[in-house]
Amino acid sequence: MFNVIEALSFLHERGGVCHNNVCLSSIYVSGDGSWRLGGFEHLCKFEQATPQHLDKGRHLRKTQYLPPEEKEGKYVLNVQYGHARDAYAFGILAEQMLEYLTEMGGMCKSFELAVSVGLLHPDPTVRPRLKTLLTDKIFKNDYLEIMNFLKNITVKDEEEKNLFFSTLAGKVYRLPPVLVGTRLVPQLMTRLVMAEPVAVESFYPHLLSPCTEKNRPEEFIPGQVNPILPAPVYREHVIPILADLFTVHEEHVRMILLHHFSAFVEQFDPELVRRR
Repeated sequence: MFNVIEALSFLHERGGVCHNNVCLSSIYVSGDGSWRLGGFEHLCKFEQATPQHLDKGRHLRKTQYLPPEEKEGKYVLNVQYGHARDAYAFGILAEQMLEYLTEMGGMCKSFELAVSVGLLHPDPTVRPRLKTLLTDKIFKNDYLEIMNFLKNITVKDEEEKNLFFSTLAGKVYRLPPVLVGTRLVPQLMTRLVMAEPVAVESFYPHLLSPCTEKNRPEEFIPGQVNPILPAPVYREHVIPILADLFTVHEEHVRMILLHHFSAFVEQFDPELVRRR
């Protein structure tokens, strides 16, 4: 949901445009499992969202996501509230998604309140801008902070990167291993990240050492190597990337692979090696 809110906020705040068709069928799931906003057929500038424009494509839009004022023919034309239509539609979408987040417990409470009291308010002039949701507690977790940092790593200064990578291993260790393998490993094992000296020293020893014990220790212990991924998860998600990295001839990548070779070599499938 964070990616969708971020996309809508960009449209509203930077583009001055409204999507006008936020619904489940406008969401696409990328190969890495993240959500992407699509369905831009009804997009227009705030000032162009006239009754005529909206009515023309209304038969193609999901009735469930239409705000009450539009259903009643009471359109709000003030561009100050151009975000309100998308805010309501996203509120409906969020309610549907919250049914699957019960395991997050109290972390969802403030978000649920923002949706039910704010986004779904019958008065469009009261609905908040979607950018206000980006700082909600539900999105304040290690996983999202890591993903957002990596996405913007090229604009981070050396001090920010050094602090991030020096504390990264402990944060990743506390995340579910399957989540790390499927979503974080492809972002963390790039040539760009491998060029960061603090990542090489403080993070990769933990990531590139598979956990071969039956039960991985629950707590991260500073001052020693804490294998992050159990061997089965490691073989499924890390080994294919390592195999590809062996074709890279950049010195800093080769040095990392050679340094940790003894830690991961036994995880390679002989058949994979032969195919390469």
